[in-house]
Amino acid sequence: MEKISFSDVVGIGGIALATVFLVLDKAGKLKGGWLLGLLCLAGAMTLFIALGNAWVLDSPRKWMFWRGALMVCFVAFTYSGLAIWISGSSGDSKKDKPEAEKPDLPQLQITYGMLQTLPIVVSPGARLHIVSFHDIHASQISSVTYATNAETKTWYWPKKAVEPDFIGLCQLGNQGDKIVFNISITFGLHFRQHGKNMPDIAYTKQEVFIEGSLKPGDYARIYLANESTFDVIVDLPGEGELEVQGESGRQKAKITRLTTSIVDQIPPILAPSRNKWPQ
Repeated sequence: MEKISFSDVVGIGGIALATVFLVLDKAGKLKGGWLLGLLCLAGAMTLFIALGNAWVLDSPRKWMFWRGALMVCFVAFTYSGLAIWISGSSGDSKKDKPEAEKPDLPQLQITYGMLQTLPIVVSPGARLHIVSFHDIHASQISSVTYATNAETKTWYWPKKAVEPDFIGLCQLGNQGDKIVFNISITFGLHFRQHGKNMPDIAYTKQEVFIEGSLKPGDYARIYLANESTFDVIVDLPGEGELEVQGESGRQKAKITRLTTSIVDQIPPILAPSRNKWPQ
């Protein structure tokens, strides 16, 4: 019985370790750089038996170097193939796993138009918001009126007599498939003197809180009334916050503007009213 040499023990140990590493890789217990590093160590250990066997050591001198180089190439080729297989399978497994789908933001859509609708008719059962722009020397240069009508009679805003005039109307629609609640949006308001490319005299933000629910396909009305002596350029909201049916907590919502022509891409501009304010 031949005696097992030290190089045989180290080489067999390297082959055994390589086998264990492959099993751990397939079981998902060992991945990444650690696995490739340990596989290189196992390959180095395998070189002991590849170069220390009788076929290499007992060969004629002129063949010893050639056979040794052949065994080194064989070990390098084998272990490099294993490394490529392991790294490839790791990449494929990551590719095969579907990425965690990011939940889509609730979708709202806003439209804007000018209406000669002053005074505003508040019909029975109506719920609407009126954002008013005041002169910049006032204590508040913008405010929100929440107009509701739980009565059976129609009433008007403002309650004093006014001449018919143009105001803006935004309609915020629920484009999703779930009921949303308690929507919060913010308008940006630029106050400027009348004229082309005039600078801002004042700027403010006005939050509008739409209390209650909005079903899919329904919309909320927000009127914009310029009570100031300046032109007001309005930044329509691009996002907001709300609550969604069946989901906990408040979350962001994306707001897109419905554009049917190039005019719809221009920020709304409201000229001063012909009426005398405050009403």
